[in-house]
Amino acid sequence: MAQIKCVYGDSSSSISIGVILTEVGRLFSEGEGGGEGGSERGSGEESGGASPFDFVYVSIGGKWNEAQVQFPMPDRVRNINTNAQLQMYPQFLRKRPEGEKICVIVIDDFRNKESFEKNRRCIQQVAEENASVIMIDHAFVRSSLVSFTTYLLDLFRKYAIQANRCMICNYVKHRNMANAIEARAEALIPKIIQELLDQTAYETCLYEWFGYRYHLYNIVYNYRYACSVIHPFYYELEDFIRYKLNGQEVIVIQEKQFADMLANVYDISVGRLQSLKEYLVGRGFIHVVEGLME
Repeated sequence: MAQIKCVYGDSSSSISIGVILTEVGRLFSEGEGGGEGGSERGSGEESGGASPFDFVYVSIGGKWNEAQVQFPMPDRVRNINTNAQLQMYPQFLRKRPEGEKICVIVIDDFRNKESFEKNRRCIQQVAEENASVIMIDHAFVRSSLVSFTTYLLDLFRKYAIQANRCMICNYVKHRNMANAIEARAEALIPKIIQELLDQTAYETCLYEWFGYRYHLYNIVYNYRYACSVIHPFYYELEDFIRYKLNGQEVIVIQEKQFADMLANVYDISVGRLQSLKEYLVGRGFIHVVEGLME
């Protein structure tokens, strides 16, 4: 069972960003030299010390709020179990090879000690011995988000974490209609992070949750391609998944942009980190025509 490092303030004060950065840095230094993939260079911008981890996963805003989520559908209201545990600790992080070390950073505004403990137990149920996990109670403001992301990038470079072995997932979405302040925060978080990642080796490491949509509930997409690839096919993807769930025949994909979109969305509930395109092709659910035109 993995040990979970907890960074939580008391009811009268919040944890400063300085303390948070110190604890995250300590997590990396404590694991230094333990990862199998640390000797491989080339994906980072600098060659620092041996990589302490083979995979780094950062979850922002994925905490457990309630046991079930309601989705109003045309025929009836559907209730499904919350996927908060998957948001904080995805299925693809579980059952990893014994010698592979992973780092999981969960950061959210847990609001109170009871919520923090409930989420800690939720993660503890699935976290394995090869995982170093840190839970942080913090509500981001612009300055702390910039400091956190900048420091994370510094750690990635220092320890030569490969870009294809780190994933920052933003799950900050409001289930009901957000007020103006909430809507602005929801939009700014990924925008600020992506601006800091741009022009670095890690510019494709940010992923965003589709939110409270029944057929996309367990799906995240690569934020770097949000405007060019994801958003134009948002509703088409939802229809596609709905159709695929109810159909048996193989679907032939002939449009390059749609194939590109499938290559940049991921299901956090499956046991291997692979794009939806890889997953569906591998299981014979779809066939992508080679040499597609724009």
